[in-house]
Amino acid sequence: MITVQGSILDAENGEPISYAHIRIPAKYLGTASGLNGAFKLNISQDHKKDTLQVSAIGYHTEKFALSSISNSSPVKLRLQPKTYQMKSITVTDAEPETKWIGKKIRPVLSTSYGRNIEHEKIGAAYAFKIKWGAIAYENITCKNVS
Repeated sequence: MITVQGSILDAENGEPISYAHIRIPAKYLGTASGLNGAFKLNISQDHKKDTLQVSAIGYHTEKFALSSISNSSPVKLRLQPKTYQMKSITVTDAEPETKWIGKKIRPVLSTSYGRNIEHEKIGAAYAFKIKWGAIAYENITCKNVS
């Protein structure tokens, strides 16, 4: 049995990386680093020629040959930060324009269910409350009417 243990660190500032994924690709072997970046992974001798892959959100995925990692002392594996380029946005206090998606509909009410029918528009749908004596039924009905 080979024990690989150590910590995952940010390559630029040396800070520990929490919850990094440490695994051997294409095998069901792996673990995650703790809050302080520390990890421990026990693997069989059969995998000593395999590659260890380390990944974390906000960092480039790195691969390390297990043959180059000493199993006698803790290792420090470093990940390079990854920069994501996003489109720019503008934040204003202006009221946004409302756009309809799909067709606007109007309710079609049937009085066969009771005496008092109330309806209320909720977005593009209408909510109906039908009152019949002491019992009230609620239903959402939309019918496309041209």
